[in-house]
Parts: sequence; structure tokens; C-alpha cells
Amino acid sequence: HLKDRLAATKLCDFRTATGQQLLNHIAEETGLSHTSLKHVKWFLVAALNHAKQVDALQCDGNPMEYAEVPEGAATEQTKAYSLKEISAMIAALEDDPVASAVIETAAFTGLRRSELRGLRWSDFRDGQFFITHTVWNTSERDKTKTPDAKAPVPVLKSLAKILEAHRGNANEAGYIFAGPKNGRPLNLVRRIIVSKL
Repeated sequence: HLKDRLAATKLCDFRTATGQQLLNHIAEETGLSHTSLKHVKWFLVAALNHAKQVDALQCDGNPMEYAEVPEGAATEQTKAYSLKEISAMIAALEDDPVASAVIETAAFTGLRRSELRGLRWSDFRDGQFFITHTVWNTSERDKTKTPDAKAPVPVLKSLAKILEAHRGNANEAGYIFAGPKNGRPLNLVRRIIVSKL
């Protein structure tokens, strides 16, 4: 969103008005949400802070700090599946117990994809999940999206039975949903959900 739009702008010419026009154009041309536009703004704030730190930009304050983030496009409401829809998905996955366990865990805990991928067997105890880290792409992070996400997540008895059956002889430190070859977290969307449903 930024590289081509800033290609002809000299750093010494960058003003608050420059940043404001840039954000407005991105909002109009891309349909990004307000949250995504905030990310664009704060990336620019950080980039200009760095420019000031290495003496590549001489000005008082950061030009982007006073730019207002446009409203942006309305974000879609999160889809909540009905029990009938969840049951249909599970039925479609009856020949793949790993995929079925992934869907049931997601459906009956409300965990985010990154939290599901970061689950280790050591996080599953006393009938609850204790979310301590997440996995994005190939990187593991020792933090959750919000402080509330660290609260224990109850596991239904029926789901606990499915997880124990899925567990087999897995190591306590291992990922609950790990690939068969390297033990790394599965790509839940591409390898588990899209390929099966």
C-alpha cells in the first residue's frame, strides 16, 4: 500500500498533510478497514521515527502523529456457525480424525487460529486449555492477542475424549495439532480445512 504511493516523495518533503492525503487515498482506493488503516499509520510513524533517529529527517515531532485515520470500510461480522453446521462439518471429516479434532476444538472453544496452532499438550490440563503462546506462519510467540486470551478455556468432556484419542503417545511438549513429519504446527486452513471440506 505504501511503496508505490511514496516512490516520488522525498523524505524532506514529507509533512502531516502528505501523510493525511496518503491515508485518505489508501482508504478510498483499497477499501481497507479502520483497523488496517491504523496499522498503515503506525508503520509510517515508526518509519519516520527511525528516520529522525538516524538524522535522515530533521523536523520537530513526527509528521504522521497528527494524521487522522479515516473511518475505512466496515468490517464483516464474525460468522458464528450453528450446531447443525458444525455437525455437518464434523460428519464431512469422519474419515480424518485429525481434521475432525481441529474443527471440534475450534468450534467448542472459540480459540483463534493462531491459538489453535500454538496449543501444546502441556497446555491441556485439569479439563482446560491454558493459552500461553500463539503460532503465526512459522513463528511462535509467547504472547496472546489480548490479556483476556490468557484466561483458562474450559474443554467439554466430549471434546476432551476426542483429544485424548487424538493424543496417542504424544510428548507433553509437543503441539496438539502437529504435522506428522517434523512435529511443527499444522497449516490448519490449507492442509486441514480447505482440503477436506
